[in-house]
Amino acid sequence: MKNYLLLSVSIIVLAASAIWIFIRPASAPFLSLFPIKHYDQHLSHWIKPTDAHYDTLLLSKEKQAQRYIDWKRHYYGDLSPWDLSNIRKIITDAKSSVQKNLETFSNENKSERQIGYGVNFRPLPAEWIERLKKNCDLSQFDSHTMDPSRRAIAIANTNGRELPTDEVHFYHNTFAGEGYPFDNLQYAVVWAGTPLYVLGETLARDWVLVQTPNFRAWVKSTDIAKVNDAFIAQWRKAANEPLIAITNTQIPIVDEESKIFWNSAYIGMVFPGEQLDNAWRIMIPVRDEQGQAQIHYARLAENQATAMPLLASPRQVVAVLENLIGRPYGWGGLYFYNDCAAELKNLFTPFGLWLPIHSSDQVNPQLYSVKIKDLSNADLKTRQQFLINEAPPFMTIIYVKGHVMLYLGTYPNPNDPKQTPVPLSYQNVWGEEPKNPPPGKDRRLVIGGAVLLPLIPVYPEDPGVTSDLAEEEFIVGYFD
Repeated sequence: MKNYLLLSVSIIVLAASAIWIFIRPASAPFLSLFPIKHYDQHLSHWIKPTDAHYDTLLLSKEKQAQRYIDWKRHYYGDLSPWDLSNIRKIITDAKSSVQKNLETFSNENKSERQIGYGVNFRPLPAEWIERLKKNCDLSQFDSHTMDPSRRAIAIANTNGRELPTDEVHFYHNTFAGEGYPFDNLQYAVVWAGTPLYVLGETLARDWVLVQTPNFRAWVKSTDIAKVNDAFIAQWRKAANEPLIAITNTQIPIVDEESKIFWNSAYIGMVFPGEQLDNAWRIMIPVRDEQGQAQIHYARLAENQATAMPLLASPRQVVAVLENLIGRPYGWGGLYFYNDCAAELKNLFTPFGLWLPIHSSDQVNPQLYSVKIKDLSNADLKTRQQFLINEAPPFMTIIYVKGHVMLYLGTYPNPNDPKQTPVPLSYQNVWGEEPKNPPPGKDRRLVIGGAVLLPLIPVYPEDPGVTSDLAEEEFIVGYFD
């Protein structure tokens, strides 16, 4: 009887599977896992401490010091949200940027490809966008003038959103690269301690539109505090000393005064502070009952942070990468994980190297000092050889079709018995795509995290996948 029941259950399961395969829409995406385990994910197996250049500076101290000055300009100097002259230049288009987003995420007159869906897999109704439009109160931007009292600071790690809501906006998951986790309203994370300027506030006063050192987004009003001249002067004065950058992930920070947990610290966060008794004592902003920021203090272990700028050498870059590799992919900083561009931006922060937040901007010499080589029209061999012969390891960003990665140097191809040298990348990536899929047959091989991956023309595990080396766009950018 027992065997009969097991056989019956097996038949039912097989029948159900067959029915699902039969009725599954032809356009449904097929997700599978890329066998990343075939590629060694131990940094020390590729980049060995015994390497001759392991402690060689990747940038001269003078050039790195100059870039550190540029980093501080964005956060506390003339490019900061706290700089009144800078704010005068950027407040004029606040209304148009909000209007544009309301139009972008409305489903009115949109094609099937542009329809936005909510958590219930149904198209977001017109009432949804109208409610958000009303709460945005566009009229508030008509007479907006620069106001020093609008300067603020983030008191919590918070999500920067395209519109003032926690609700999601997904395109249909039958389109490759859409659906979860690609919430189109998730812009980027704002780390606690980030200087801000408040451009606007919702009618419900639950969200504020802020300018950060890197972008503009809506954040929850409970996650910021206003700052006055005295606070800014004290914070900036302390920032003139070596700033303290976090070099580990998800480190609990406890307020020395209240003994209460304040926030978790992640690579990419920076605080004024000092080194005391083999530990770091950092300044943290805490909001008082009037909504104003007050300076409190917290301590970190010596191995959890560093004084900026950390001298850039393979040893030091690897030390930071060791605390990033293997972490899951986080679109727009979702769950405080990184996407491709945030991975590189946060990685380079302890070294005092400022990067824009968008992947394409990270190879844009008009936005910051970076040299580029556009190899989009070059064949795969030429691309490989340029990286091997010309590109500086650890200081080179590769941009391919909306995605960025870091070039680490040349290492033996693990798939080649002859161990032919190939470029090695470090990247936080969602997945790989097929070569020229027929309609309705698109798919993704999901990686979903920060990994080491050789740049080779074909991955033998799935020859039908497009290698990053073979993407239509291929631009190399590197710090000079």
